[in-house]
Amino acid sequence: MKKIFTLFLISVSFLAQAQISSPKYSNEFLSIGIGARALAMSGTQTALTDDATAIYWNPAGLLNIKTKYQASLMHAEYFAGSAKFDFVGFSVDIDSASRLGVAVVRFGV
Repeated sequence: MKKIFTLFLISVSFLAQAQISSPKYSNEFLSIGIGARALAMSGTQTALTDDATAIYWNPAGLLNIKTKYQASLMHAEYFAGSAKFDFVGFSVDIDSASRLGVAVVRFGV
């Protein structure tokens, strides 16, 4: 009986440690990433932002965009199509020192 109780305590402690070591929060989908180039580079996009995905990665990078208008769309499906991840970003040039960017990120089940 003592052996079974000891094994039970050890297994419960391992399970508890596994739950504690992986943090979960309601906006976990925001860590998926946006854009084919950024995802291909494993998310190392913060220094190289020159398109509309800069709204997500590094908003200061919006000033690196060379065109007056820029739009970015992304759609991905996870878990055999039961979860859908969408991104829409738009950026417009206001003057030489400022840009306006608007983005929507959606993860729906």
